[in-house]
Amino acid sequence: MCYSAGISACEKGGQWQQALSLLTQARGSVLELDVVSYSAVISACEKGCQWQQALSLLRELCAARLQPDVASYNAAISACEKGRQWEQALSLLGEAEARVGASIFSYNAGMSACEKGGQWQRALSIFGDMREAEVEPNVMSYSAGISACEKRSQWQQALALFRGMCEDVLDPDDISYCAVISACDRGGQWPHALSLPGDLRSTRFELKVIRQCQSWSRRLRETRGVEGSLLFTVAIARFEVVLDFDLQTSPEVHGDSWTTSRGF
Repeated sequence: MCYSAGISACEKGGQWQQALSLLTQARGSVLELDVVSYSAVISACEKGCQWQQALSLLRELCAARLQPDVASYNAAISACEKGRQWEQALSLLGEAEARVGASIFSYNAGMSACEKGGQWQRALSIFGDMREAEVEPNVMSYSAGISACEKRSQWQQALALFRGMCEDVLDPDDISYCAVISACDRGGQWPHALSLPGDLRSTRFELKVIRQCQSWSRRLRETRGVEGSLLFTVAIARFEVVLDFDLQTSPEVHGDSWTTSRGF
């Protein structure tokens, strides 16, 4: 009991080395370790970005004839995601699906690993697997998929996911908005970005829009002259209504950038 409590405390504090040391000491005692103890150490390694240790412990858990649970797999998958080991993460996700059943956290961590590895098609494949397993995606699921598509300039897929999120009556977060805006920008599809539904009022998203406005303004002036300027004026009118900037109360956030983006 003392070892388990100590390991749990180390896991919560992200002290993976101490957790591993306690596990080693417990192995040399007459106490039998359980899945919960192993899972806690794996989680501590995940928090410490020690994906190799996490994998080693998961294998040791199986060798000890203990059945890993979904928490064990989730911690190991997340450790691989943080270590940018998307192939390992996908392997573990498949194993979890077959042995214990994957959770929403398992799928999200797998998608995030693919996103970090530039594997947008695999991220979308996981999204489909989640649906087939009747696990309902959440905002994090959609955000991971959108971000994966954005990094590989797949603006159509990013838009489709974003609209799917809204159809599922989920509120997009800053990550979702910023990623889909960036995907549209990479693909030169700024009109699509202007028609996005939802609440666009977060400060982080406002800053993203301001930066994109500056970029679009320059491009339109260079490529389409007067016509481009008129189109951009329409775009600015939409964002003035949606974002409701208050330049007097937040000049440090909006002032210079907004003025520049409107300066034709």
